[in-house]
Amino acid sequence: MKRRRYGNGTFTKKANGKWLLQFHYGAANPETGYKPRKAFARDTKEECLAARDEFLASVKAGTHLESATVKLREWLPASIRNHVMKKNLRTSTLERDLARADRVNNVLGNVRLIDLKENHLDQLFNSANYTRENVRRLRLLKQHCALAEKRKLLARTPFASYEMPVEPKTKEAEVLQHEQIPQYIEALKGSRVGLLFQFLLATGMRYGEAAALTWDDCFLDEEVAYIKVNKSLTRRNSGEHVVDEAKTEKSNRHIELSAMAVKVLERERESVTAERLVTDFYWHDTNLVFPSSYGSFWDANNARTYMYKRLKAAGVPKVKFHTLRHTHISHALEAGENMFTVSRRAGHASVAFTMDRYGHVLRESQGIAKGVMDAYLDA
Repeated sequence: MKRRRYGNGTFTKKANGKWLLQFHYGAANPETGYKPRKAFARDTKEECLAARDEFLASVKAGTHLESATVKLREWLPASIRNHVMKKNLRTSTLERDLARADRVNNVLGNVRLIDLKENHLDQLFNSANYTRENVRRLRLLKQHCALAEKRKLLARTPFASYEMPVEPKTKEAEVLQHEQIPQYIEALKGSRVGLLFQFLLATGMRYGEAAALTWDDCFLDEEVAYIKVNKSLTRRNSGEHVVDEAKTEKSNRHIELSAMAVKVLERERESVTAERLVTDFYWHDTNLVFPSSYGSFWDANNARTYMYKRLKAAGVPKVKFHTLRHTHISHALEAGENMFTVSRRAGHASVAFTMDRYGHVLRESQGIAKGVMDAYLDA
């Protein structure tokens, strides 16, 4: 019989009918001279080999950690990277969660994973003010403790009997009123940001979605003109700009355009063409609808700073780009558009989110509902 290559492991048939695979891996301990040993018990040899291969791949990738000695400082970032890789999540999600892990580790980094208790969770929560971000750090830790329990790194997650704090209520979104909008349009007229401002107001798009929009995504000659949204511009912690997938699955959508919104885009095309002729040699041919003055991606911070200067010069208060999104959604609901259509147009993950975020707009809209049964009442 051909002998298995060293390191492949040894199989043993257990009394309960399962197969036990034992093998060595990694570097030898300098004190003992022996390599670490690992074992997997599964129903078949093939399942044992699959478990071994997955384990060795995690060791090679640096995502495997031994629960007996690992501290949160090492475990939490590794668990996040492993989760993001397996779920194929966006790089921006990885960076956001790693930033939250840094804040967790500032407080609990030296605690061993197996020693994590409820008092540590209270310590983390009390280390900062009661904010949504503070609660979300706890939720991140809870999520990965559950994964650690599933992977047998923890016998029982400390969150099993822990009372999670409720996330603070979201403030009602800031919205421009009808009488304010003309002031902003006038203040930004003729500037590089003026048409972008109007387009965001007309479509309710996120800034990153508009910044990544190309002319190939615009279908202005259709019977009902529309744009296709399927990507977003994000900025890495390194400062690099990357076009990422849309924020959520529902963010991939078509947005129908009014005749005025189409005119805004046509004027923008004319403006970009004229700017390209002036810049000439330094122009980056990216086919972007709203590029920088050199044709490249227009960084949100730069666009915002430019807009703030124009507004200040005109004596108009500052407004965030995201406020234009809130304004579009709120006025659409106020005008009588149904919640489902507005939610789909905005690219929200669910109608429930739209209702929770913008339900206040409909509080006074009960004129029809209050009398719908009057014909049947006998008073």
